[in-house]
Amino acid sequence: MKCIVPSLIGLPKSDRELAAFIQSIPHQPELDEFGGLKIQHYPDSGLSIYFDERDRVRTVFLFSGRTSDGRRYLGPLPEEVTFEFGRGDLIAKFGHPQKSGPNWDTFIRDGRVFHFQYADGGASVGQITIFAWDQKEELNRVAGSD
Repeated sequence: MKCIVPSLIGLPKSDRELAAFIQSIPHQPELDEFGGLKIQHYPDSGLSIYFDERDRVRTVFLFSGRTSDGRRYLGPLPEEVTFEFGRGDLIAKFGHPQKSGPNWDTFIRDGRVFHFQYADGGASVGQITIFAWDQKEELNRVAGSD
């Protein structure tokens, strides 16, 4: 099954594809706000969706269950990766990262930024963050994380 999460970036809450995706999540969200963004956090389903001031999807976080952010996201992951991929696996799949740090790599593909934070010393993926490439301030914010 193909991961539709990257195609949700930029969609308004009123979009049918987005609405169907959200309705497929078996748990109710925890609602929050941060930096002017509205957050729907689904810790029991392993994901968070951030909406901008126009109610468009800005960023999606997918969790491996290896962190305190939430349980493991059980849906298909983007680009056919798995949470068991290590840094070497991702570099083999995506090529050299656009930005990199001790515990993360950022790749750009098809107008989307895929930011992978590692767990287990780089042996596996702890979290995947997806957002649009044109959100340069977001790339700078994420690139500063470890």
